[in-house]
Amino acid sequence: MALSKIANNSIETSDAFVFTANTTTTGSVAFTGLSKFSGANNFFTSNVTVSNTAGVYTLPVVNFTSANVIGLPAGGAVPSQTTVFTAAQRYNKVSVINAGGDGYGSQTVTLNFANNNYFDITLANNIVLANPTNISNTQGGSIFLTQDSTGSRTVTFGSYWRFPGGSAPSLSTSGNSQDRLDYVVRASNTIHTSVTLDLLGTS
Repeated sequence: MALSKIANNSIETSDAFVFTANTTTTGSVAFTGLSKFSGANNFFTSNVTVSNTAGVYTLPVVNFTSANVIGLPAGGAVPSQTTVFTAAQRYNKVSVINAGGDGYGSQTVTLNFANNNYFDITLANNIVLANPTNISNTQGGSIFLTQDSTGSRTVTFGSYWRFPGGSAPSLSTSGNSQDRLDYVVRASNTIHTSVTLDLLGTS
């Protein structure tokens, strides 16, 4: 069944309702019992409660505690427990274009680790890869460094970046070459980092 434009009403029942495509709810709406949603469903304003048991509500709540979220195991991910994912978990990397370029990017690149785990930096000049902000212990990921067509762009690193042997490696310099930094945050001021050079085989 499809419902449309329900305002200031409640469905008080233990029966299961299946809400199909193009269901629109407005105002203060409470769904009780076991309800399922499919297709395009829109919720407007606050005070929308989704609950598996009958009761009253006083706060704006959408409760998916017992939901089987697509891509997660039944019940969803619980931060304090081991979670076994049943599908691949992926990130859309953050891209920094023309880093250090003439007016197109700062020569100092400061990544915000709260935004992502993976970053793609295209070099258009020499840059300083500064200490990132919002680093968190055990966060890990990769940073792709790609030379522009000119090449020979250099990268120096902030003090948080720590490399095997205690010194940063020399990166690939050929035009359009690409290196990858793999990192794991060890502490609030320490990022363990390793480098894989010349992934595109151009130098």
